[in-house]
Amino acid sequence: MKKILALSILLSMAMGSDPVENELVWHSWEEGYKIAQDEDKTMLVFAFATWCHWCKRMDDKTFNNNEIKSLIAKDYIAVKVDVDKEETLEYNSKKYSNNELLGKLMDSDQLGIPTTIIVYPKTSRSKSSGGFKTVQEMKDMLALNVKEEENLDISE
Repeated sequence: MKKILALSILLSMAMGSDPVENELVWHSWEEGYKIAQDEDKTMLVFAFATWCHWCKRMDDKTFNNNEIKSLIAKDYIAVKVDVDKEETLEYNSKKYSNNELLGKLMDSDQLGIPTTIIVYPKTSRSKSSGGFKTVQEMKDMLALNVKEEENLDISE
């Protein structure tokens, strides 16, 4: 067993992936929004509830996938917003409750969880997609939104 563990660590090191570095870092809204503005990056906002089965599955299956973690780390600032938590969040110099803000950012007026929202801070645009996302669905969503942001006209 020790040989297998040592071999997997060596193999991981040889491939250039540090298990500690490959963790997805989730930020609060305040922290993530500031980082996204400072670094001119897109935000991936995950609206969830602690009691939500499908939210937990996305955490365990989708967001735990190494390729998804890598794609998010490369192009996005990851933010989690708990829909059951009462807090005041600031966006574009205005204050909102967490559910008011999520409603403002979503493409629909119906908040379902889980919901994944892509926020482009420099243009104040956002796109949302409700429901559980498989690894492939999330890869497609992330790739599509990176391409879309590259084509955004900031002057609008």
